[in-house]
Amino acid sequence: MFYAFGSNVSSNENIRQFVDVFSHERHDFFVAYRAPDYFEGFSEAAKKIGIDVCKNISGKQTILSRFGFSVRKGGVYLYIDSIIGEDPYTIKSAADRKVDLLQTLIGLYHHKEHPKTILEAVVYNKTLGRGKKINKSKNPMHKCRDLTKEKAAKKLDEFMAGFSMKRDSFQKFNRSAELHALALASDSSENQMINLWIALESLIPSKGEANDKSNIEHVVDSIVPFINLEYICSLVLSFVRDMWRWDSRNFKNALKGISGSDVLSKTVKILALDEFNESKDIIRESCRGYVWLGLRFEYILTIFHSPKSVSDALEAHKVRVGWQIRRIYRARNMMVHEGITPTYIDVLIEHAHDYLDCVMNGVMRLASKANTLNAIDQAFKMAEINYKSYRDGLRVKNENFSQENIEQKIFEKIIR
Repeated sequence: MFYAFGSNVSSNENIRQFVDVFSHERHDFFVAYRAPDYFEGFSEAAKKIGIDVCKNISGKQTILSRFGFSVRKGGVYLYIDSIIGEDPYTIKSAADRKVDLLQTLIGLYHHKEHPKTILEAVVYNKTLGRGKKINKSKNPMHKCRDLTKEKAAKKLDEFMAGFSMKRDSFQKFNRSAELHALALASDSSENQMINLWIALESLIPSKGEANDKSNIEHVVDSIVPFINLEYICSLVLSFVRDMWRWDSRNFKNALKGISGSDVLSKTVKILALDEFNESKDIIRESCRGYVWLGLRFEYILTIFHSPKSVSDALEAHKVRVGWQIRRIYRARNMMVHEGITPTYIDVLIEHAHDYLDCVMNGVMRLASKANTLNAIDQAFKMAEINYKSYRDGLRVKNENFSQENIEQKIFEKIIR
């Protein structure tokens, strides 16, 4: 959500003021990598894609020595000159794609020695006369919610103890899990995206002959119930974690005297019920030093204004998820059919990974000891039924949240 000087954005001018804060001036950069000497044998091919393979970079050795970036014995530089852009990280991403392409092409003819991933580079702004040494950016597959080893082991034990799927459904689920693992193991954004999409699509039941929806509409409609059943809780849980890291002492004070099975339940009551306005004020006061956290708090308060506003938030989120799944699908098609990788691929990978994890976790919970569904198709149908019931419960006319109904309204259909 955008804000302009304490109030909501009301015109394009507000957005323009925000964008103008950032510099859009483009500069001339060079990028240098250190690589094994076997790249020398492929120097002619490297030139064709704009990479010079050399022992010394004429006129640049002093600059590189400043960063302690001399080649080791038996090594060479991969040098890419005259990349035009705005910031060193975007420049390195563009250079990384050239190096990845070279290694892929080498692999077509040189199978036995798998090229080692080259991560570190010096990115130097020739226009401003300054640069930095940059390692590989964080793998987008690792930007996700994760469990500690102890919690992961406990969850796996529970899953295996009560797993109830039939053989064909288990094989389908296992294939999707293997594709997820391949995406995690790969450093290639393209491989990650394609494996994630296949893993997601392969879980979804076939739409049937009577269903005249397009394939992508069928994918969206199948995935949304899993994602939206978790959305409200994940929104609050994310706020709780950030609030706990920011000011746990005052957050504990805000939770005092509120009944509930856990911190999540107590926080939902603060958000939804007027009788806890004093706790709201404690959180507001705490967030004065952290403006974005305070804005998030005010935004979540608007969602919990009434059951209807929660329902409206779910509907808006459904639309956004649909847009993002279509972007992921278009990016996958561009890569497979046109050989084009979008510049925003990392963001799409994060979302695709999050959606796949959400669906797989939902299927695992529905196939556990407590629920004992034995086919993936049943899990998707049950998620659809649960989500419809969840939305219907929030749409009761003129109903407000109360101490008696808040937990049932928010948590009853969610398997936690």
